[in-house]
Amino acid sequence: MLYIDQPNLQIYYNQVLNCTIHTWKGYFLEEEYRRAMSHCLDLISKTGARNLILNVQAAKYEYWVEDSWTADMWFPALMQTDLQKFAIVVNESQLPSSNYYFYPFINDGLLVIRYFAWLEEAQDWISRKGL
Repeated sequence: MLYIDQPNLQIYYNQVLNCTIHTWKGYFLEEEYRRAMSHCLDLISKTGARNLILNVQAAKYEYWVEDSWTADMWFPALMQTDLQKFAIVVNESQLPSSNYYFYPFINDGLLVIRYFAWLEEAQDWISRKGL
C-alpha cells in the first residue's frame, strides 16, 4: 500500500513483511524530515506494522540536523508502537562497526535495530523469524 510517493520520498506498507518501508532520495530539509518521519509513525499506527525499513542510501546530507528531535520526540513515539525490527539501509561506508542494537520497549518488548548496505538484505532479515 503506497502512502506517500514524492520525488525525494516514498513511504509504503508491505503487507507480506508487515513492514513500513521509508525511502529517501536526494537532499532533505528539517521540516520535510520531521513531516516524513511523522508520516512514517502514522502508517505504523494505521497498519499495525511490526517492522520498519528506513532506506537512506540515496539520501544526501552534509550533516545530521535532526539528532535532538529524533532522539527526544520521534524515537520515544516509535518505542510506543509494537515494532519489533528496525532496519536502516545506508551506504556501505556508513555501516557502524557494531551492527545490532537492542532497545527495551515501554511495554516490556524488545526492538532490534540493525544496519544494512542493501535493501534486499534488510528485507531478507525482516522476513526471517527471530533476530
